[in-house]
Amino acid sequence: MYDRDKQEDTTLILTFPTDIYVESGDLIGWYTESSGVIPYETGIYDNNIVVSIGDVTVGYNYSLSTPFVNDRVYAIASTVREGDTPDFTNLPASIDVYDDTPIGMTLYTVSFTDANIEDIPTLSVTVYSVNPSRPNVAFDTATGELTTTGLLSYGTFTIRLRVNDRCNNNNRRELILNVLNYPPVIGNLPASCDLSEVVTLETFLYEVTVSDASGDQVTCALNNTSPAGAPFLLKYVSGTSSYGIYSQSSPNLDFATVPLYTLTIFCTDGITTDVETFTVHVTKNSPAIFSNLPANVSVPLTTPLGTVVYTVRATDPEGSSVSYSMITCRSCWFSIASSGEVIVATSLLTKTSTTYNIDIRVYDGSTHSLSYTLTFIFTGINTQPVLDNLPRTLNIPESLAIGAEVFTLVMIDPDVTDTHSYVFSYSPASAATAFTFDTTTRRLTVATTLNYESGVTQYTISFTVDDGHLSDGPQDLIINILDVNDAPVFQKSIYSVTDLERNTNHVLPDPGFVVTDEDPGDTVSYTITSGNSLGRFKMDPLTGILTFTVNYDVDDSNMPQFVDLIVTATDSGDMTATVLLQVTLVDNNDNSPVWEQDSYETIIAADMTIGSSILQVRATDIDVEYNNNNIFYTIYSGSTEYFGIKDNGEIYLLKSVSIYGNYTELYVDIRATSTNRHVYVTLKVIVNPATSDDFFDDTGNVAWFSVCIVVGVVAVIVFSVMLYRYFRYGYVFANKTETSVEHLNLENTDSRNDVLSQGDNNTTTEDPVRGISPSNTPNRPPTTLRDGTPSTEPPRYNSPVMLQDVTSATEKNIP
Repeated sequence: MYDRDKQEDTTLILTFPTDIYVESGDLIGWYTESSGVIPYETGIYDNNIVVSIGDVTVGYNYSLSTPFVNDRVYAIASTVREGDTPDFTNLPASIDVYDDTPIGMTLYTVSFTDANIEDIPTLSVTVYSVNPSRPNVAFDTATGELTTTGLLSYGTFTIRLRVNDRCNNNNRRELILNVLNYPPVIGNLPASCDLSEVVTLETFLYEVTVSDASGDQVTCALNNTSPAGAPFLLKYVSGTSSYGIYSQSSPNLDFATVPLYTLTIFCTDGITTDVETFTVHVTKNSPAIFSNLPANVSVPLTTPLGTVVYTVRATDPEGSSVSYSMITCRSCWFSIASSGEVIVATSLLTKTSTTYNIDIRVYDGSTHSLSYTLTFIFTGINTQPVLDNLPRTLNIPESLAIGAEVFTLVMIDPDVTDTHSYVFSYSPASAATAFTFDTTTRRLTVATTLNYESGVTQYTISFTVDDGHLSDGPQDLIINILDVNDAPVFQKSIYSVTDLERNTNHVLPDPGFVVTDEDPGDTVSYTITSGNSLGRFKMDPLTGILTFTVNYDVDDSNMPQFVDLIVTATDSGDMTATVLLQVTLVDNNDNSPVWEQDSYETIIAADMTIGSSILQVRATDIDVEYNNNNIFYTIYSGSTEYFGIKDNGEIYLLKSVSIYGNYTELYVDIRATSTNRHVYVTLKVIVNPATSDDFFDDTGNVAWFSVCIVVGVVAVIVFSVMLYRYFRYGYVFANKTETSVEHLNLENTDSRNDVLSQGDNNTTTEDPVRGISPSNTPNRPPTTLRDGTPSTEPPRYNSPVMLQDVTSATEKNIP
């Protein structure tokens, strides 16, 4: 600008912000990008006034004061700096949304501004990049809103935005969009189950419940087990889309080795995973349980071979199939099928025993049970009935109600078809009305109210049982009436405990005392007040449970099997109630049989008849119960083919011993068995020669004697023929008379004549070769032939003695 009042040039330098329009009364200027409107001049006159103005805002006014008032020329020099850059007010930012967000949902609203407020209306926002692409969102440049246009994909998206002003000043910022996925959720884990160690089939254990809020398809797997390699699998439950946990086929579980397995279940939707555990507790296998053993079964002795007489039944807690077998049985009279049918295996017609036991056990594929006894009671042999639990003394309280059971008679008669009748006697006579006996159930019950104060404190009832043939009795039941207090009150009038005979400090089963007391808050303590005079029991005062104080032994009548204890319950006010506790101690089969002798010896004859009795051996067992003391005898080893043994121990001859007639010693070992307990004894049998002295009792004598008879008969026939030929023809072996004797080749034929001589001076001696020879031979006249001609040959003697000598010489092989 030029100041007309001053011939000198003056210049005013003003500095304005970029894009600022400045106007005032004296100054009008406008920013351009070219050179200044008024150049800045310098001359010889230094009358310039330089004014520097800092940053100004829109609408700023500046008044210039100068001493120069004429011919003023103004020059405006503007140094324009870069204007302010617009920027986002809420970026950068990161937002999380789930992939199930509905379409059209606003996710975020971007805001922005500019320090140059006049630029704000002109600002514009654009999306210049999205990584990765296609997040299914849209940005409204007018409103700054980010909205969904489709289903969101799981992942992280970076949206880069730019804001521009009219001068193309801009800023770039990032909006991070995290699209989240709902993870799958295993809803019913952790969990556990029990699995028997004996399972063999593939078994369903548990159904896994899995959900996914995003609706994604979920897959599950059994990835880890502890211990590793556990025999389990995860698969779809048949016919469903649910996963199930199964045990593998033949898993070979063993409680003792691995009692617990931990299974780790992984479920994923392809994006995220849920992990939970499932625990399998391996349970120890329980043996199968008999439902009908021990038992007694009646079998007629006429039952045919192969007849099924009983069917054993058992169940396995794990549901396994079972099979049956017998143990400790040699030459059993019965057999058992694996399915449980007990079958007659031998003829029973010759059996003399009234009972017979077999021990049976059951197998569930893994474990054998304890053995239980099946007792056969043979019918057809009448046996005396037995009152098994009499005589006995009972102590009962006077408070027993009418109809209460006092006693159950145990009557044993193996003849189950017998009809039994009972005869009673009472002392005093009022016992007949005080008690009632049911002959069917054999129970004795209270018939009238008992009263200790009446003066009658003891009743005796004598029982006699008869089966129509034999009877047992009378046996006495003595009932003592005990005085009792009124309070407290036992719920039952009689309690009972049954256990095996045991050692000191053994705790018996809980009798289950239940006592009521009308006094609130009273506590009860228990004591034994009667029946324990020898102190064999002690009682817990709080529970009433008994404990042995001695080694309790019922064998050989050492201690009673049946003990009646009066138990007193005392409440807090010292009021008492008593009750009868009937203790039954069962024989525990703790004794083995004992032979009456350490060994046996006997003598038999070699000609003893087969089946003859030799001797009887005997063993005893002091166990009380019949099942425990019944003894079964067997010939165990040795010369078993010659001897047999009956149920009563009688040894009999099974095979002839005639070949042992020279005092031969035979040995056998005999075993006595009572319920799995065995003892052995040796029997020596000495075989003497046959008892008969008759020559013909020996078959050998008869044989060679018969041969001699035949030979003798033949010799007589031959001799007769020779005599005949000699007397008829005058010779025996030749057809000429002259040679009848010469063939003998005798040295002195006259010696033959001396055999017939009776002279006093003649003697004979025995010639060892030729028989009889003369010691002094007299002169004898010459022999004359039958035709009267004298013969010079030695005389012939038609003597049987002569021939006999010749025959004898021949038998002696004379040459």
